[in-house]
Amino acid sequence: MPYIPSPWQGKMHSRREPRKWIWVGRRGGKGRGVLHEALAVINRASFSPFIHDGKDITDSLTPQIHVWTVAPNYGQAQQVWNEMKAFIPAHMVKPPENLRGNRSSTGWNEANMNVWLDLPLIDGAGKARSRTKVFWEIKSADNFEMLQTVGLDFLWMTESQDIKQGAWDKVRPILSSPGRMGHACIEGIPPLNRAHWFSRGYNDAIRHPSAMDTAITATTFDNVYLTEDQKNDIRNEKRKTTEAMWNRMYMAIQPDSGGAFFSARAIDNAKISNELTHPEPGHRYVAGLDLGKQTDPTVLVIKDRETRESVFALEMLHRDWVVQKATIAFETERWGCERIMMDSTGMGGDILFDEFMDMGLPVEGFKFTNPSKHQLFLELAVAIEQNTCSFPASWENLIQQMEGFEVTSQGGMFRYRQVDNGHDDWLDAEALALRASDPAREVMEARARVTGKSGVRGIGSSTKKTQSSIMRQISDWRQDTVLNERQPPPDIVINGEPVVMGQSIEEYR
Repeated sequence: MPYIPSPWQGKMHSRREPRKWIWVGRRGGKGRGVLHEALAVINRASFSPFIHDGKDITDSLTPQIHVWTVAPNYGQAQQVWNEMKAFIPAHMVKPPENLRGNRSSTGWNEANMNVWLDLPLIDGAGKARSRTKVFWEIKSADNFEMLQTVGLDFLWMTESQDIKQGAWDKVRPILSSPGRMGHACIEGIPPLNRAHWFSRGYNDAIRHPSAMDTAITATTFDNVYLTEDQKNDIRNEKRKTTEAMWNRMYMAIQPDSGGAFFSARAIDNAKISNELTHPEPGHRYVAGLDLGKQTDPTVLVIKDRETRESVFALEMLHRDWVVQKATIAFETERWGCERIMMDSTGMGGDILFDEFMDMGLPVEGFKFTNPSKHQLFLELAVAIEQNTCSFPASWENLIQQMEGFEVTSQGGMFRYRQVDNGHDDWLDAEALALRASDPAREVMEARARVTGKSGVRGIGSSTKKTQSSIMRQISDWRQDTVLNERQPPPDIVINGEPVVMGQSIEEYR
């Protein structure tokens, strides 16, 4: 069948980045466009022998060209399979001779949904030196543990909004295999939740353009082959569903909140604070402290008490509690924190709370129970909606946890989860720091005192952190603690950036 791309499909084909994140409305032509993108990559692969140390070792690849189409389940892959049979040129379809287990003489294996293709392998002089075997498989993501690790020249993820994080985690590494092209098209409609891996990948390609990733979007109406009657029928669907759902399905617009607890629009509006490396004169600070348990880190968030803007964060990864206590004590004293709201849940929380009390720190315990946790996060959600608290846009861990946080009610009890089953440590620390801050009714007064007028701005200067200033802080901390001089300092992350520690103060200097 002939293929004449719509303008958006032509734009996709013209992009040279190997990974293409594609949001396109239903009936927009994304499947057909990606099918022909795969054929183009197969063609380029036949012109790209695997050269190592000056030797052509293409024959060592088995198969020489490997393609996967991964769908949420085999049922959703059926349309892809039908289009493959319609558009792959018949002369290319040919199984290898004496292929074990092959039940088809045509190359199409209906039972396992795979096909063998055969085309010339072109050498550097433009001559066909041998035949290239292409193996194209349909895979289901519903049991992603069965996605065995292979090397791929092309990966096609279809209906990605319905594919779980675990499946993407399984296939992502196989795009970086020796001798393979490693191209991918990840397509679908926008997921309901921004924390979905497909949403994060698409939005990251927009926010951080690179030579590896590009984001492409198109609406249903960008398919030039739809008739006016068909378009009008789709427009009439607005009367039968919500506007947000219609926009998602046909305009490729992600819902503002979806299934998340925190509004995506409000989160975007709250990303206005400036990060600081040190306290500013005349400002009062409070802290929220979430204690790490087993695999999750300990996170400390510092907020301006009056304006409720988060200005500093510290994350400690799997370090001894003696080191963590000393670090927390140093930072909260350095910032002059007037209140430290900390997680005191369980025996470990109670013990550390008592120890911080004995050290003279202004700690206040907060026990996480079902109703108390719901109230804590509800306060944070309301504050974000009403624009009475903020945090830096660079705190990606916090933003991701906010976007992925979901709350459901069952039998009068609330259940909390992350879309990707991740941690809530940054979210807990931010919510605790907000609880320690002044009430929302005082925020506008504080802003007026700080700026001379009402309105929103990040407090403090826009001074950027430097490695030297951070190292001076760590050096001072080392000199002020009672830790043995030869003991390595903690592996920590300051304001979201890992700091690699040395073995002595001289190395920091």
